[in-house]
Amino acid sequence: MARHALITQVYGCFLSLSHYCILMERVRGVDLQKLMKSSTALSEAVSAVVLAQLCLAVEYLHYVGFIHRNLCTPPEAQIWYSSLFKVENVMITSMCRVRVVDFAHLKACSGMYSVRMLQTYRKRTIKEFNDRDVVGPLPYRAPELLRRQAYGRAIDWWAVGVIAYVMKFGKLPFRGDTEADVITEILNGNINAKLGDQGKFREQGRASTPRSSTKESEKLYNELVQRLLRVRVTSRLCSETYGDYRQHAFFELLNWEALERSEEIMPVPLVTEILENSPPIEVKESSTSMKASPICISFDSLQNCSKQFALFTFNSHGFMKAQEAYRSVGTVTAEMLDEPVELIGSFRDNEPYKFQDWYKSTRL
Repeated sequence: MARHALITQVYGCFLSLSHYCILMERVRGVDLQKLMKSSTALSEAVSAVVLAQLCLAVEYLHYVGFIHRNLCTPPEAQIWYSSLFKVENVMITSMCRVRVVDFAHLKACSGMYSVRMLQTYRKRTIKEFNDRDVVGPLPYRAPELLRRQAYGRAIDWWAVGVIAYVMKFGKLPFRGDTEADVITEILNGNINAKLGDQGKFREQGRASTPRSSTKESEKLYNELVQRLLRVRVTSRLCSETYGDYRQHAFFELLNWEALERSEEIMPVPLVTEILENSPPIEVKESSTSMKASPICISFDSLQNCSKQFALFTFNSHGFMKAQEAYRSVGTVTAEMLDEPVELIGSFRDNEPYKFQDWYKSTRL
């Protein structure tokens, strides 16, 4: 349903005898986790452009009525409490284009469905849900989730703040030897002290940057992180309007429209190097147990299931067009899957948002 240039396209969701399957766009890029592992920390130029695009992607999701809730994947072991981070749901191409992936934990929120709802934006951003449902790795969870309080879209902006910190310093802002230590760190939220003792951005690989790397830009970046990581939800960045972040001084020289539209922003040589040296994707055979296992599987290993779950089944218009072409002529092109993208600039705060042809997209 989401059709934005920074959101990985989902072509279809369906059920086989052994898997819940999601057919997605293939992104020729590297996840932020792997990029950070190779470079420890990113230059200011890359960090600024990646962070700005991530903000645009989150704003778009909130516009159309979704909270991502899981911008970072859970760790595989407990040792990450002290140092490691998992930022695998943000992909970056060799030209610094961001793609947000993994929508398994999306939660539908109010979005721009009516003018009446827009009048209560602030309240909904903070306290839209009170179901105590918690997902995502602990170091990225907002304080209101840990307290089992009501929450809203602001939890995504907290996660963006953690990612912004990780990109600059190469480590998590809230760390500890145990789970209890991490929870205490998050609830205390003393981010100012953590920002004050850190080093500067890496300068390697700098290209055209929204501002020169100076003490002033360092200060502005830190202030941006601090506003995203405010424990008090009412004062957290983007609790007032969808696009609060665009008014921040750190982004003042960015051309937001060009950034949202452009597929080629600035070269990131490290991404190209990683892609060239990466082994091909391993296609795994189908397993017999239906469990959560995000793996790449072959179509030949899937067995048809005659009974589909309506709430899980989805076909994009492009995918349906490709299916019809395959049935009639036996060939499919990549262009058939493409659909017009939506841009944030096309939205208006005083107009409701409606999904186009919603029922057509969800028919079996």
